[in-house]
Amino acid sequence: MRGLLLIALVLPLLAVDARAEDEYVTGKDKVMCTTQQSLREALKAITEKNRELMRTVQGCHYSIDGVRAEVVQDSVSMIKIRLGDPSEATRAELWTLPDSIRPLNRR
Repeated sequence: MRGLLLIALVLPLLAVDARAEDEYVTGKDKVMCTTQQSLREALKAITEKNRELMRTVQGCHYSIDGVRAEVVQDSVSMIKIRLGDPSEATRAELWTLPDSIRPLNRR
């Protein structure tokens, strides 16, 4: 029984670790923000087609196609990624939607 409990606890950790090691790149023209709140506000402004609200949102940018991205934190509705080559000392961490990145070898 303990063995099954141990397996049930360890398997999700291995799955998360395997996903973190996958290589991703950004898609073109996807919203990326420095905070979760900024991303929520930007998405609301886009949904409502409210340019005034979009001008007030700080820390958001549109992505460039093909920039390397590492998944730092993953959830159903948004992910936190680290942009740039892993060898770089300082890399930007941004919040975005899961469909904003794709595996490196897939177009």
